[in-house]
Amino acid sequence: MTDWDQQWQDRITKVVRRVARDLIANDESEISEVVRRRLFEDLGSERIRKRVAKTYADWCLERTARLPAEWLAVDTATTESRTREFLRSRFEACYPFHPATLSVFQRKWRALSQFQQTRGALAMLAQWISWAAREQFHKTRTEPLITLGSAPLDVPEFRAVVLGQLGESRLDVAIDADLAGPMAHARSLDVDATGALRDIHRRVGTTILFESSGGQVEKVAHLPELRFALGEPDVETTTVDSAATALEGSGFFVRKVGTDGYCIHHKATLKKVVSDRRASLDEETEIKPTIRKFAESEFRRGATLPVIAFPEDSASIQDSPRLVLIVFDPEVEWEDGAQGVERIGEWTKERGTSPRLVGLVCEETGTRTAR
Repeated sequence: MTDWDQQWQDRITKVVRRVARDLIANDESEISEVVRRRLFEDLGSERIRKRVAKTYADWCLERTARLPAEWLAVDTATTESRTREFLRSRFEACYPFHPATLSVFQRKWRALSQFQQTRGALAMLAQWISWAAREQFHKTRTEPLITLGSAPLDVPEFRAVVLGQLGESRLDVAIDADLAGPMAHARSLDVDATGALRDIHRRVGTTILFESSGGQVEKVAHLPELRFALGEPDVETTTVDSAATALEGSGFFVRKVGTDGYCIHHKATLKKVVSDRRASLDEETEIKPTIRKFAESEFRRGATLPVIAFPEDSASIQDSPRLVLIVFDPEVEWEDGAQGVERIGEWTKERGTSPRLVGLVCEETGTRTAR
């Protein structure tokens, strides 16, 4: 908004406040009610809704120590049954969304100057739901709730909306390389994942993107947040931790922050620089000369014998009555009957095209003989 837009918003707000009162919708139940009315005609069976909410509440209650305290904050004086009922009501109020899916926009994204809290969130969620409904007929894995990990970042239209709301188009390269591109690192890590763990690395990376984006000073997605956002009855918290570690280890734009935090930045990590440099190296002019130089330096270090490194032919070796160390090229194979063994036999007998003369000195007479 420009200064002129801001001035007119202030004027309109003053007029509206004469007959209205301010309301801040900062509870996920209120947000979910608005979203459901705008995006859904029918939520389906009430029985299924209650069953899903109860299952997730039980899962969270059993893992309270590994999940964010703010989501499970209840009066310590309450009984276990009341605690379970509190968690169940939170999941039921947000159905069919996971509570973290809706609250991330209020918790972190609303501080962004480009983010439109109502229109922007609805624009993303509308496409999100549309693609989720299509994919359930093509993929073997379905989710009881719509989680952050199910965001279809591989769809260009949806990705454009997300980046537009973030105001950071440079993240497109990071998303394509690590999360949702045809050659993304998450895709390669998920090759053997099946069942409930299908696309686990992509889902973890997508959740890191949403949780580490926002207008806060500290843009970090912590492990407890990832566990809560992706956890379900068939997925353990340790699986989420392992997937985050593997993605950070192979990704070019995923960074680890502190002891339990992760973020995605548009600037590549050192692994990306090393990989690009390695891919640009020429084997004949850069790689092989460096290997030969390193091998020669190791043989010459502390050597007490003359060293002849990588001779091209037997003529390069002097016909001298002294022990000399010959270092073959690293490309020469050393096996029985291979190139290296045959070459030693030939070079020992001949120098070039002539027979090699081996000089011997008689210790008693000092005379020199040749044979």
